[in-house]
Amino acid sequence: KENTILEDTTILECLRIIDKTKKNFLIVLNKTGVLIGIITEGEIRRLILKGLSLADNIIYMINLFV
Repeated sequence: KENTILEDTTILECLRIIDKTKKNFLIVLNKTGVLIGIITEGEIRRLILKGLSLADNIIYMINLFV
């Protein structure tokens, strides 16, 4: 799917995918293809404002919500 990403995708790339697909969420899979979470554009934005780097992997955000 166009809005499915792997856990090692950077936050910057996630924002690019959200912009390209016009969806406000991404489905996050681990390296074996198992669903590990869903992250929204709003969650990404809030965590960037709290100091998370655009170069960080999305897995750091998923772990914050577990």
